[in-house]
Amino acid sequence: MGITYGNFTGSNKKTPLNSTVLSKLVMEFGIDAHWLLTGEGSPQGVQWHMETENQIAFLDKEDALLEKQYQYTRNYLDALENQRKSLSGLKKQLKR
Repeated sequence: MGITYGNFTGSNKKTPLNSTVLSKLVMEFGIDAHWLLTGEGSPQGVQWHMETENQIAFLDKEDALLEKQYQYTRNYLDALENQRKSLSGLKKQLKR
């Protein structure tokens, strides 16, 4: 990135980073430029929050789908168990 530990020690601590370094921080690490310059908002910026909200919405939909699949599978297994019990009862009757 063009910076070293020396950029943050001694008298260098008193001088601001140049725009090239700031630009690299924004581009390479996805840091929000407004936050970097002002300290306001979030280091991840608005885009990160939008992505997070989209991911949450996606996961909510996936969760609902999985719940439906679970209920379907549970009902199917219950039906199979009932059939097994019926067959077992019929088998007992035939053995008499």
